[in-house]
Amino acid sequence: MGILITDGAAFLTLFSEFEHVAYRLEARTAYGVPEENELFRSFPAGHGSGEERLGSWLELMVLRSG
Repeated sequence: MGILITDGAAFLTLFSEFEHVAYRLEARTAYGVPEENELFRSFPAGHGSGEERLGSWLELMVLRSG
């Protein structure tokens, strides 16, 4: 197995210095992340997509995925 990375900066480094591509589809019946509960409740009602919170992450993904 791999190692658990809990440091945010170290985690982001994985996406800026990768050398190979891998795909994984993860489908679960439920996801439980308490700090995201309000975001998930408000999205179907049309109250934002969370992009303001994910802006830097989305920019990094666009940059790295070409």
